[in-house]
Amino acid sequence: MPDKNNHTIKQAIKSYEDALGYILKDCTFYITPEHIKIDKYLLILFTRIIALSDAILNNVSNSIDCAIQPLLRILIEAHIQFINLTKDINRTKQIDYEACNRTLQLLISLEEIDEYADYIDHDTHNIQKSKLKTLLDDLKKHKSNIEKKFDSIGLTPLYNTLYRPLSLHVHNNLRALERLHLVTKDNSSVIVPFKSSHIDEIMLYMFTALKIMTSDAIILNLYYDSRLFPSLPEALSKFEKFQQFYFKEFPPSKDIP
Repeated sequence: MPDKNNHTIKQAIKSYEDALGYILKDCTFYITPEHIKIDKYLLILFTRIIALSDAILNNVSNSIDCAIQPLLRILIEAHIQFINLTKDINRTKQIDYEACNRTLQLLISLEEIDEYADYIDHDTHNIQKSKLKTLLDDLKKHKSNIEKKFDSIGLTPLYNTLYRPLSLHVHNNLRALERLHLVTKDNSSVIVPFKSSHIDEIMLYMFTALKIMTSDAIILNLYYDSRLFPSLPEALSKFEKFQQFYFKEFPPSKDIP
């Protein structure tokens, strides 16, 4: 990577590191009665977001480019879950669907195990299966795949421009793998285990991770408990510094929210 790019990455890493440090400073949550209004799963998800943001920083700092894409994809998924949970979009119905489906699959699998065959009351078993199938049909409209979760909170552009391409990497799409491991120069090609990502990509990944982390911290602070992140103003100041630098040097696509 050219010296100018190295300097740019180092500047970005410093701002990212500072913002993350302020969030991490406050990121141990004690589940007490006074915080009972905050969903425990919401705090766990946010803690996961912080851990993934830190992992992305470590990989950028150590130039381990091949690990950044899968980490960012997981981070975006956690963010989408976090936002959906704050909006409580059909949450109960989705959980009911998943629980019913797992129970039905368990009943079906028991039928296929010879050791259990003599212990199953088939009439009761079939009645229970029939009830579960009817309930599943009713709940099916609440089944939510990942694309629907993006759409339900108005983040379809994020799905199309970033999440879906990252998914191609994770699922070993051959064209995506070419971009990761095929180097073409002077009409010849070579396959390499480690290929440096373009600086535009690295900066986009860092900006996305930092934006997710700070925006989710704001949601917790504003809508749940302002005492959670006393260091949030300092973190936002560092993020603003990163954002100004990023928009100046790497104007992002208008399609990326």
